[in-house]
Amino acid sequence: PDDEAKAMQIVELLLAAARRVDEAIKPLACQYAAVPDPSQQAANAADALAESAALNVLLSADVRVLSEEAGWLGQGSALVVLDPIDGTDNLTRGIPFSGPSIWARTKQGACAAVVTNVFTGHTFWATSGSGAFRDDQRLSVAKSRVPDVMIVGGEYQPLHGLFGRDLGATAHSLCAVAEGRLAGYRTPAHCPDRAWDLMAGLVIAGEAGCILGGIEGDRNPMDDPLSENWVVVAPEMAFARLSSRPL
Repeated sequence: PDDEAKAMQIVELLLAAARRVDEAIKPLACQYAAVPDPSQQAANAADALAESAALNVLLSADVRVLSEEAGWLGQGSALVVLDPIDGTDNLTRGIPFSGPSIWARTKQGACAAVVTNVFTGHTFWATSGSGAFRDDQRLSVAKSRVPDVMIVGGEYQPLHGLFGRDLGATAHSLCAVAEGRLAGYRTPAHCPDRAWDLMAGLVIAGEAGCILGGIEGDRNPMDDPLSENWVVVAPEMAFARLSSRPL
């Protein structure tokens, strides 16, 4: 019960930080939905705005933060991994898969995760052992037969019946797996994921009932937060097929 209470406290912190980011970048989402700006300057400005908004909330608590943009900050007991905007290029082009992705682990080992979509207003969140949710709806992947053709996030192998959808935002792809919109996710061979890409989405997909594994083994990305990672995430029936290498 004490661990569960601490997990809920940390998820409330993550939700507050995500809300602050959404408030900061919502005008940009409306602006770029009308008139895209694919410049690097626009992306950098959006990332800086989002990171500042998130850190103003997170660093008021007893946490140590690893942010994609700023690196390590703070000296607290809980560990937070922050991607201020998962899908920055989507945001500046008005593509509706974008928003903050935040993961945390308490000193006791309880994990929490929040991913929000600034375009749709949906909030995905989870705590270890307590399930995954989209807003107030609990998420649970179906245990149905694997279709002959699988629409998956990331990797694209049409000869093996895997048709990829690269959404340009790993955390949002993993949330789509948790919702059952994608049959699974496999890191593209040419584009490894890092901790800020993965951690929040992995908790949400895992709590929704997915199996999590590594193409190169089962190493936890947080064993080395700056390392490159290739992962497979899918419901049980699809996992073996998605994790097997092509001949």
